[in-house]
Amino acid sequence: MKEYLVCKPDYAKKTRFLPAHLIYKIENGHLFREQIPLSLNGGMMVIGKIVGNLSHTLCAKIISECYRFNFHGVFMNLPPLPDESTLDFAKTLLNMAINKNIALHLPLTYSTCVGAYLTVPAINTICSFSEYLEGVCSNYPDHKLSLQLSTQPIAFKIPQETPNQGVPISNHTLKELLEKSGDITFYSPDLCTNYFSCGNRFVVFDTPSTLKVKRDLAEQFAFDSCLYLIPPKSTAVLQKLEENL
Repeated sequence: MKEYLVCKPDYAKKTRFLPAHLIYKIENGHLFREQIPLSLNGGMMVIGKIVGNLSHTLCAKIISECYRFNFHGVFMNLPPLPDESTLDFAKTLLNMAINKNIALHLPLTYSTCVGAYLTVPAINTICSFSEYLEGVCSNYPDHKLSLQLSTQPIAFKIPQETPNQGVPISNHTLKELLEKSGDITFYSPDLCTNYFSCGNRFVVFDTPSTLKVKRDLAEQFAFDSCLYLIPPKSTAVLQKLEENL
């Protein structure tokens, strides 16, 4: 199973993971790239921020960037609930990417884009994590799957209004909620994550050790890859991640 770490080019030289370069954004129909070393070569192209309309002229520019820097894949942070125009853009880009042997990674909700790699969120609170992955594999048998792993804490309302629809919270908010709850956390072998409750909120969060459990299960279910989204400033987490995995 291929393992990618979303990172800046300066960290890409240090990691043992395949680099997914977080250096692109789209604003108002234009593709922008940060300043990068001319020696940059290989890995995956990550388009993190997307603002405004997605014109079809962007597709050729994205493919051109892949050729220029020898990227073998593209990960786009597209909205999870696509409208018709966004879905049409994704399908156009996918056709161009397939013709050039470039892997396009899209959110799980873009399953009508046959041939894309679907990224599966690693947060689940409605069944065991193993059952969750098994269900995804059964529902999307014709797609290659990539598990999206992150240490981003997620808060859910109790009771949940919509299954698996939590709200990301900052580490500062996490610490505040932990203090209010008495600094008591638990590990769920079924969910494969850490959790605690505070008032009417149920908070889940992953660490390098829980990410490893989820990563290993994804490999058992024959996922094609996993994608680690770790904040660049979380050096201690990144170090443990490199050691544990």
